[in-house]
Amino acid sequence: MSSNNQTNDMIKWAIIIADFILLNFLIWLFADYHFIVKKWSWEMKWVFLFGNNLALLISELRFSTIVHQRIVSAGDILQRVLGLVLLQMVVAYILLKGMNYLVPSGRVMLMFAPPFFGLVILSRLIERWTINRFRRLGNNSRTVTFVGNDPELMTIYEKLKNDPTTGYRVKGYYADAEMGEWTHSQMSDGRSMMSDGNASKKILRLQTLAISHQAAGDAAGVYAEDSDGAG
Repeated sequence: MSSNNQTNDMIKWAIIIADFILLNFLIWLFADYHFIVKKWSWEMKWVFLFGNNLALLISELRFSTIVHQRIVSAGDILQRVLGLVLLQMVVAYILLKGMNYLVPSGRVMLMFAPPFFGLVILSRLIERWTINRFRRLGNNSRTVTFVGNDPELMTIYEKLKNDPTTGYRVKGYYADAEMGEWTHSQMSDGRSMMSDGNASKKILRLQTLAISHQAAGDAAGVYAEDSDGAG
């Protein structure tokens, strides 16, 4: 499990670095081609550069990326990016005014925010596609074992099985009895019940993985083990 956490942390930091690359690329475009910024002195341009980077750093602390999470909706990603860009714009305006009151930061930041938002959204789409493909290949994955015979676990199983981009691989389930109509033969990919009559003792040694009701239904009795894939 530690290897999975390390991989997710690496993905998160790579995305944050990409945000700063996009920010500075846009700052360079504004400095060379924007009808207001290109007329500024080098001192004002350096203030613009430093203020925007510091503002993004502060904003990343509040609205850090969630695109690497296993279960996340497009709406959540959009909301996160919107909060990131809006906070960055406001903090940058305050910092620029504080460092150099001559910088017409209000008007410039209002024109800076929309293209920055567009670039970040585009990067999130590319990043999410890349992460999903990475997990489809079996990397950055976790094996999952269901505990108990609650029929609701069948719904969660179907969601995880039909969406390999989450990186969860269902191994089977522990229970004293079969799970409703979910018999050994009906569970796809060769997964089966793994009870030997002492399921209650085994359950005590398992840790429960919490998945929100909104994202993946009732997750009671779901246990995630270490990855059997790379990363």
